[in-house]
Amino acid sequence: MSSKLTESSTCNPRLALATSGVFLAIIFSLPAIQLASEIYSQPREWPAVLRLLPAVPRVLAAGGNPKDSTYQRIMAANQQLCEEFRNYESHVTESAWPIGRPRAWLQAGLTGPLRSGNEQVVVGSGGWLFFRPDVEALTGPGFLEPHRIRPGIATTFRTTNPLPAIRQFAADLHARGIKLIIVPIPSKGALLGANHRRTQDNMPLHNASFGQFVSELSQSQIELCDPTVVLMDRPGSEQYQSKYLKTDSHWTPEGVRLTAELVAQKVHPMVQSGARQPTLYETKKVSWENVGDTARLLGGNTTTQVIAPESCAITQVRNLDHSEWSPDPPAEIVLLGDSFTNIYSQSELGWGTSAGFAEHLSLALRQPIDRIALNAGGALAARRELLRQLQQPGPDRLAGKKLVIWQFAERELTFGDWQILPLPRPFKSSPVQQPQTAEVIAEGLIVQAGHLPNPASLPYREALIPLHLQSVRSVGIQKIPAEIVVYVWGMQDRKLTTMAGWKAGQQVRLKLTPWSTAERRFGRFARAELEDPDFRLIDLPTYWGQP
Repeated sequence: MSSKLTESSTCNPRLALATSGVFLAIIFSLPAIQLASEIYSQPREWPAVLRLLPAVPRVLAAGGNPKDSTYQRIMAANQQLCEEFRNYESHVTESAWPIGRPRAWLQAGLTGPLRSGNEQVVVGSGGWLFFRPDVEALTGPGFLEPHRIRPGIATTFRTTNPLPAIRQFAADLHARGIKLIIVPIPSKGALLGANHRRTQDNMPLHNASFGQFVSELSQSQIELCDPTVVLMDRPGSEQYQSKYLKTDSHWTPEGVRLTAELVAQKVHPMVQSGARQPTLYETKKVSWENVGDTARLLGGNTTTQVIAPESCAITQVRNLDHSEWSPDPPAEIVLLGDSFTNIYSQSELGWGTSAGFAEHLSLALRQPIDRIALNAGGALAARRELLRQLQQPGPDRLAGKKLVIWQFAERELTFGDWQILPLPRPFKSSPVQQPQTAEVIAEGLIVQAGHLPNPASLPYREALIPLHLQSVRSVGIQKIPAEIVVYVWGMQDRKLTTMAGWKAGQQVRLKLTPWSTAERRFGRFARAELEDPDFRLIDLPTYWGQP
């Protein structure tokens, strides 16, 4: 019996060898197919895996900031190396030949019949789509709770508590005689979720720390304008659906108008000026149709097969000479904002122009206002851009200002980077030469490059990345500083550009234009940022670059 059992349980060597061969063939064939497909589709570029191999020596050679301690430099190198690996993982996840198309078909099937989203989108009842970070900001731990890791985001290099940054910003503005109003825009999940659990108190959904946040701002005498009151209707009303787009993470034109009028009511007593004549504008209704950002995050097949385009009527604000509204830098009010400000103002977002939050706020106030608004920039990027402009030679961007209105998405309280950015003291601007507008061809060495995450995780079609260049020299007779910061395209039409793959230690050649002349065109796009804990790079001359 035992001999028969032993004989029957012995594996056939040929079968074992064949099984192992098939297993090894599968393991090695898939990367080989991926490598061959990348070489075929992008013959002028190295495959992603070959670009990853030099990452370790390149990171070690960069060395980090010489002023940092050895431990800080090791941690910075480790962070950069982890970023390299994450970028490669994202590339494989998105472009792997065996799974790309089947995954898109599967997602389309899951979204349609089964109402299942993905890691970026939650599908609600009635086909409503929700940006997952909005939902996680509502249901996750309180953003003011200490020692808690926020869902889906690393906290090692991010300041998570918004209160110190807001208080510092308010104090710096107060020292200049400028008031501050905070305008957090709730997500549609906060209001639509509340509608499905209507009670007599009719309370919207907020993060667990939002009530404490409001109380802390009140104790610090910082003005808060919460638009929830106008974005949420009475119990039993279904009109809340007119305040947010169904397939997009942003509000509708009606939500923009109501919030602008609410903020204007609060602002009027703060900036009254009897000598100022009201500025009149004309309005024009325009019909618009588009597929929202949350729909696009589901993938191309899902967007085209399952999600129908959404229609809305925007109200454009124009000057009396029929020209489009534009920000007025000398105005006494400046709006800092994000994509909620830009959604109906920036054509690249797909919902029209001249109908955004700044335009309607200007219309409600009957006066021009200034605007600094960057997509994905509510917590940090808009303040960083203001600080950069204050540090540059020339007129003080806050000169003559009486009020700063700071708009940001409420989810930024949970997921935003709340670095403290002290504003410089006001100084007397010295006359400066007009910036050159002609292109300069220059070469330089990349010291640090900004990195974008996986395009599939971003709700925007375009984004910029910064490059810190040293040893810069112009190719021609025009002179250029030896150390500069350059913004370039990192993502266009939801695809990473060649420049997004540039690394520290690489020599590059670019056509450069001073950022002051390019900012009006490119300044509102979402952008990555450079690691700059000492705020030294903000002082460097800034340019727009093209290969």
